[in-house]
Amino acid sequence: MESLLSFGLEIIRFVQQIHGPHLDSFFRAVTSLGGGEIYILLLPVFFWCVDTGLGAHAGFIFLISSYVANGLKDLWQQPRPFQIDPTVKLADAAGYGLPSFHALEATVMWGIFAIWLKKPWFWVLAVTMMLLIGFSRIYLGVHFPTDILAGYAIGALFLWMYVTGGHTFERWLKALPFKWQVGLSFAVPLVLAISHPTDDVILIMSAFSGFCLGLACLYRYFSFSAAGPIWQRVARFIVGDIAILLLYAAPRLLGFVNNPGALHSPLRYLHYGAIGVWITFGGPWLFLKLKLAGPALKEA
Repeated sequence: MESLLSFGLEIIRFVQQIHGPHLDSFFRAVTSLGGGEIYILLLPVFFWCVDTGLGAHAGFIFLISSYVANGLKDLWQQPRPFQIDPTVKLADAAGYGLPSFHALEATVMWGIFAIWLKKPWFWVLAVTMMLLIGFSRIYLGVHFPTDILAGYAIGALFLWMYVTGGHTFERWLKALPFKWQVGLSFAVPLVLAISHPTDDVILIMSAFSGFCLGLACLYRYFSFSAAGPIWQRVARFIVGDIAILLLYAAPRLLGFVNNPGALHSPLRYLHYGAIGVWITFGGPWLFLKLKLAGPALKEA
């Protein structure tokens, strides 16, 4: 492994021979498009304003793959390039390196969007973004090439699982009794969080629990469509994101920031769970009440 990492450092140094202020800024911008924050912003937009099914699928895969990525990082505990050679560091990054979260999620998310849109030109854009995001991590010295390749491989595996079995799994979940859907929404994420109780995993699994619980309630109690005129979609985005910002800031407003006591993890779990519920249930419910959305059309 040491020789492989040394070879990876040589590749990074070779790539960085072209680096300069303009390219540094460009690749920092590119790499920001592969961070978890951008997908957290995009997923509600797709769920509320583009296609509810697409948003549900993308959110489900994003959260599960994020959990797997975090677990593998902590299992393999591989250093980042700048931790071995600080001279290659052109950007900040925390945690272990293998696999690259950016490469994994770029493959999964851009791939799902391309599969949904079914346009050759978008596939070209999607593959270009996957490659650029991965290359940006090498250029900035925050990942070895092996981290990127592993991220691509795991992301491709998730994408293959989605294409081959995603809809079958979705039908199975929808066919379950409502009480089973609710029970699984609580039990599965909680077990996964307890099995690997890091701050990142607690955040991911609490959001996953809320996301799934909201979906179950949405399908049970009312019908929501992301269709509609542009002004309605823009209004949903504004109203919905204001609510997300308020929910995100709630601990600060209530004085619960960085609570060091025994309630820290449970409160954090409830906090991000509430954001998940808002995205898949609270937001659609409010949009229908405000006449900013209508019910989904029944299939003939």
